[in-house]
Amino acid sequence: SNSAVGGGGGSVMDVLDRVIGLPGNSGSANSSSIGALGAKFIPSKKFSGSKPGYVFRSSDLGTGYYLDEQQQHQQQDDDNRREKKRPRFEANDQNNEQRSVRFDASRDTTQLIPSRGRLTGSELLAQAEAQQSQQPTPIKTIHDLSSRGIQSSSTSFLKTLTKNQLLRAQHINPEKFMMNELALNDEIQQFNSVAVNIRSYSYLVQYEVMEGWLTCLNHENSDVAMSVVSVLVELMDPLLLQEQESGGEEEEDEIEGVIMTPMERMDHMNALVTEFVKGGGLDLITSNLGRYDESVEEDAKGVEDVLTLVESLLDLDRAGVLQFDYSSSTTTEKEAGKEMNGSMKNMPSSIVSCICQQTTFLSWLLQRIEKSNDGDSDEATTIATDSSISPAVIKLHASE
Repeated sequence: SNSAVGGGGGSVMDVLDRVIGLPGNSGSANSSSIGALGAKFIPSKKFSGSKPGYVFRSSDLGTGYYLDEQQQHQQQDDDNRREKKRPRFEANDQNNEQRSVRFDASRDTTQLIPSRGRLTGSELLAQAEAQQSQQPTPIKTIHDLSSRGIQSSSTSFLKTLTKNQLLRAQHINPEKFMMNELALNDEIQQFNSVAVNIRSYSYLVQYEVMEGWLTCLNHENSDVAMSVVSVLVELMDPLLLQEQESGGEEEEDEIEGVIMTPMERMDHMNALVTEFVKGGGLDLITSNLGRYDESVEEDAKGVEDVLTLVESLLDLDRAGVLQFDYSSSTTTEKEAGKEMNGSMKNMPSSIVSCICQQTTFLSWLLQRIEKSNDGDSDEATTIATDSSISPAVIKLHASE
């Protein structure tokens, strides 16, 4: 055993030191790096468990546990950061009294929040409009009235309309499609700006904007239909054909920069009005009259717009804008017309004939006047005086 002890690396003491994790006397080369736990290196031929702050690997000093310098640097940085961190309240802070929070137990009260009942569709729409009025957004307009600009606006409008139809088919709760219908209303109102360039009317027909409007006239929400009628009133104003008439027979279009004759203006107007009439627009606006409540200011405005639109169409008809000329039609078109209407004699030749043959507008006028003559005129005068359009005004317009 003595020889084993003097042998150095194979002594019993070295074996015990390696078992308990202490460095042995196995060499003078490693004596400078051997010590208690906390030394840079602890030799060990095999992994004998984890040691805090050390990693087991083979390197320049041999196989064993090496001090994890990266972990020590990170710990030192954390300690430095804690020392630099300023306490929230200094000992000599003069504002400590102001920053302290105190609770007055005498004022501790319990408040019950009343449960909100389920709102109806009209109440939700009114609530959304109120929120929108508190945060006004700029009115959407079409700045590019060229063919490309109208096509882009048409795509956006038809996309919003299609999404609204899908939402209404999928959901019963108005909350699901309320915001979409507000967006649809903005998409419709943006076409008011097209009235400054009558040349763009043909684009409204080409890119199916008028077809979308006719669909909206049959919408479940009467406000959407009223928006379409208000736009049509702007676009089909007969005064648009008389603009700058005193300057000569020809005038320069401000948007396109080309000369447009009065006859060309009538042709563009005719394209829009003809598409509206052939699509059943007269019957649609007449059917909407039965949905409006004249005691409500918004609905009264809708009735007034329908009457104004019909009056404008009659003026355009007298000016010769709308012409159902079937004499120039081809044989195929004439035969198709005969199959749809029975004979060429049943084809309407004017706005008046369309109104009398295809709609109940004249009947509505007579009933509206009779209703006023039965004593409702006194009731009309007692309705809210702040309304800009009263039933009395509608009665006068209907009689005219």
